[in-house]
Amino acid sequence: MTDAQWLLALDTSTDWAGIALTDGEVLAELNWTAGRRQTTQVMPEVERLLGTVNVTAAQLGAVAVATGPGSFSGLRVGLAIANGLSIATGIPLLGVSTIELTIHAWRDLPGMAIGVVKAGRSRYGWASADAIDEPLTGTIGELIEFVRVHDASIVLGELSEEDVIRVRELTDVIVPPTPDRLRRAGTLARIGWERWRSGGFDPRTIPDPVYLHRTEQHS
Repeated sequence: MTDAQWLLALDTSTDWAGIALTDGEVLAELNWTAGRRQTTQVMPEVERLLGTVNVTAAQLGAVAVATGPGSFSGLRVGLAIANGLSIATGIPLLGVSTIELTIHAWRDLPGMAIGVVKAGRSRYGWASADAIDEPLTGTIGELIEFVRVHDASIVLGELSEEDVIRVRELTDVIVPPTPDRLRRAGTLARIGWERWRSGGFDPRTIPDPVYLHRTEQHS
């Protein structure tokens, strides 16, 4: 066991935040509704999680961060922490799509999977499994129409309970219950760990955030 065996995962794409640690076998994670409080909550929770697992910053060998789609205020928190750790310690930084995290556990299910994140003001951002890098934004009605046109089999992610009912009533798609459809920081840790250990990333590349609303950058 080396001193740099652990990977830290950070997901602050939306109000639903998560952090995780893994060494490929042990996994510790925390997922919670941070709301607009990521700036004050995330780093203290990272320090607490490190202490819980009895891991120091010197034992981190890589950091993985969710790159969106998400909100400007949310994404900048995770990316700032991840970039700071990477620069200060010289460890690699890996970016992973938030949509990929959302659908990852269901990727082997037959049919098309669609991952959804909240965009605020009763709007959503989403993308299908075959077009993760091409997210769209819109109302619940536009999401439902997208589901119909693409003959999706399952919708995952951040949907209000009211909109879950609407999707189920107006389409034949599967929408799992809340705990099963929300993304987990542990999934980000797993994807990041596998890419880090296999060398499946470019260490020279700095992950770029994908914002749901460009206007948020000026708010």
